[in-house]
Amino acid sequence: QLYYFNLVNNNTAMAIKDMAVGLPKLIPITVQFGLTVTEAAGALAALKASGVSAAEGTVALRTGILRLTSLTKQAQEAVDEATESIEGFNFRAGVGIETLASFADSLFLVQKAAGDRKAFELVKKIMGIRQTAKFKLFTSDLMLASSEVENTADQIRKLGEESGIDDVFGGKSIKTLVDFARASREPT
Repeated sequence: QLYYFNLVNNNTAMAIKDMAVGLPKLIPITVQFGLTVTEAAGALAALKASGVSAAEGTVALRTGILRLTSLTKQAQEAVDEATESIEGFNFRAGVGIETLASFADSLFLVQKAAGDRKAFELVKKIMGIRQTAKFKLFTSDLMLASSEVENTADQIRKLGEESGIDDVFGGKSIKTLVDFARASREPT
C-alpha cells in the first residue's frame, strides 16, 4: 500500500499531507462502498489535480458515493427519464467500482446524446446542488476514461480482425468502462 501512496504522491498533484487530511475521513465510506484504499486515493488525487482541496474533495466524494448507493426520489425520476430517452443508458444505484463505472458510462451516453448541460443537470439531480461541480469534475475524468475504453476496445477488435483473430479479449466482452472495471478485478 505504501508503494501505491508513493506512486500517487510522486505522479499527481496530491501530496502525502493531502492524503493524511482526506483519507481517514474517506476510507470508511469508500471501503463500505467496495473501493480499495488505492482507488480512494486515486479519486481524491483526481479532484486535487482539478484544483479542489483535499478537504473539499473528501466531502464531495463521501457525499457522491453515498448518493450513488441509494437514489432520492428526484434522482430516481431523472435516471428513469434518461433510461427511457437515451439508448444504452442503464445506471442503477449500488456499490463498488462497477457502480462508479456505470455512472460514468451512463453520463458519457447522456453527453453524447444531449450534450454537457444535460449531463451536468443529471449529476445535479443525483448529487444535489452543493457537491455537483466537484463531483462532476471527478466524473469528467471517468467519462473520459469511458470514452477511451470504448475507442481502445474498438481499435483492438479491428486490429484483431485484420490479423484473423476473432476473440481478442479471450472470451471477455470489453466495450465499456464497466466491463473494464469488472475485468480489472478478476485475477489475471
